[in-house]
Amino acid sequence: MSRSLRPSRQISNLLYSSITPRTYSTEAPKASVKLIAEIRKRIEGTSLTKAREALQATNNDLQAALEWLEKDIAVSGAAKAAKLQGRTTGEGLIALAILGRGGWNDKGRPQGVRAAMIELNCETDFVARNSLFVDLAQDVAYSAAYLTEPSSTGSYGLVKQLTVDALSDAPMMSSNPSAMASPVSISESIRNGIAKLGEKISLRRVCALVSDPLQDPTLGLAVSSYVHGGVSGTPAQPTATILQA
Repeated sequence: MSRSLRPSRQISNLLYSSITPRTYSTEAPKASVKLIAEIRKRIEGTSLTKAREALQATNNDLQAALEWLEKDIAVSGAAKAAKLQGRTTGEGLIALAILGRGGWNDKGRPQGVRAAMIELNCETDFVARNSLFVDLAQDVAYSAAYLTEPSSTGSYGLVKQLTVDALSDAPMMSSNPSAMASPVSISESIRNGIAKLGEKISLRRVCALVSDPLQDPTLGLAVSSYVHGGVSGTPAQPTATILQA
């Protein structure tokens, strides 16, 4: 009787093998080393792990990976900012930006002045000297100088104290536009810095000196600066001097 069952067993084994499901690999595509380097070049401060994650999530599509990272930084920055809200920011930098120095041009005509000075705080001196923080401070100062309207008070009272809240919602400008991945506000840029550096960062105070050329051609304004003990990337003492000829 055992011999009569052998064919049925063979058929059963054959049917089982024919309906065995195939397995497919669901592993994420391997991130391109070249694209990882390109991402880290475009978005400074991006870790190898985060760049690899972005590429794997977007199937090695560079533009999509950059957009993925921008969204991730925005979300993580907001979360970290909320978490670090109660911390003290006792360190930081004073940055200056001078877009127009004033004085007189080659034809002897007075020129306008356009400059700003800001104080950006963080928790430690280590972060204060990080190139990402230095660039952030410089860009905030540049933005304040670029966006401030000229004073209408004549030749006196030219230094304007700007409110931090008003400047926070303004668009971030940069002397190096190619370094900015996409348009963001100053507050968003600060949150992005928090996400990358892992410390609370706060803009404490801002002042600007912006004036059109004086009406009297015999008078002119000039602005200069000197930063004592400045770190690389900033003008070398938080002092702005206004000269009247």
